[in-house]
Amino acid sequence: RRQSSRPLSPRAAALPKMRGWLWWCTAACMAWPARSARIVSAKWRPSATTISPPRSGHTSALDEQGRVWLFGGYVEEASGRRVTNDVWCLDPEEGWLLIQGEAAESRPGPRLCSASCVLDGKLLVFAGWDPETEGTGGRILDDVWSLDLETLEWTQLDAIPRGPVSRHVAVKTASGAVVVHTFRCLESILVFADGRWLEQPTSGEAPSSRGLHSAAALGDDLVVFGGADKSGEMRCDAYALDTRTWTWRRLDQGEGPSPRAGSCAAALGDD
Repeated sequence: RRQSSRPLSPRAAALPKMRGWLWWCTAACMAWPARSARIVSAKWRPSATTISPPRSGHTSALDEQGRVWLFGGYVEEASGRRVTNDVWCLDPEEGWLLIQGEAAESRPGPRLCSASCVLDGKLLVFAGWDPETEGTGGRILDDVWSLDLETLEWTQLDAIPRGPVSRHVAVKTASGAVVVHTFRCLESILVFADGRWLEQPTSGEAPSSRGLHSAAALGDDLVVFGGADKSGEMRCDAYALDTRTWTWRRLDQGEGPSPRAGSCAAALGDD
């Protein structure tokens, strides 16, 4: 298992652009085209290397070159688990590479249940939860950080509005802005563009207050699926937010996935 703390190799840096996660995985997966759920076929392919020890509760995002960047989460060891703030990159040819090990300064602190996306060559990490000492309940965070994927330098940005949050989602839209959906987004949604935050009012039938849901951009729509509401009940409903009109609509799922939380989603194609 090869690990590297050096910048990506020229071969890795020159990878072609890909559309989404399903570029290197295939199996029976659920998909929403324009209106309803259907089964699509894909093919799984193992990576050349793996993350060691295993990881859970992390956040990850796809860049413009088809690489997946992973930050934080729980390090799952035989002796127990601990939260981390290291950075990994999945290169389609070289597998998983350790880009930055754990550090205490000049970067986001250890966390899980955060959200991330890549925008203009930078990995953005939004808030999350630091469990801290076991039994304390930890600390919900509101900080926002940007990692330049060329220089591998971190910059702290303005905090997320409306207070600390975790178990949320962040998605880059067709307009180039980032939309952040949290359990507070019943009548508005958070938009991050040009380094500034905007609380954008919305209309239509919005998802109930929830966390641990999944989301993806599909054309001009932000599609949200599942999660857990405040009662802890798992959901299997899906909604689309038109980011031109900021109007929500509930999607006709057909025979969709069972209720679940902590899943992930990605667009496959444009429709």
